[in-house]
Amino acid sequence: MEETLAEQEDRNLNSSSSSSSSDDDDEAAEDLRIKTLEKSVAENPFDYDTNVQYIQSLRKFGRLKQLRQARESMNERFPLSSEMWQEWIKDEVSLCTSSEAFTEVEKLYERAVQEYLTLGIMYVKLALDGI
Repeated sequence: MEETLAEQEDRNLNSSSSSSSSDDDDEAAEDLRIKTLEKSVAENPFDYDTNVQYIQSLRKFGRLKQLRQARESMNERFPLSSEMWQEWIKDEVSLCTSSEAFTEVEKLYERAVQEYLTLGIMYVKLALDGI
């Protein structure tokens, strides 16, 4: 089962505060990969695969603010796949802490339905209705 952003944030917060050189190396590699992908997207914003890789990297490392921005930017240029919509909605649901946040998730769902109506997205809607 894939980890949600909220679970990633919890894991990151609960990790020990002492850093080893291996942890530092991993973080440096993570930063370099994200910066490289960010630069590639900026230079060629219509490269679909690079946009997807950038979003996947941001999601993997829990970079929420950048992730939201990257998803919005990609969606301005391309229709998102049903899987990308499902991940986005799932991530936002996992971070919901208020009725206002839930309203934003509903708006996101409505955008997804307008763009890409599938059984998978309908399943997410059913799950959201159960919250």
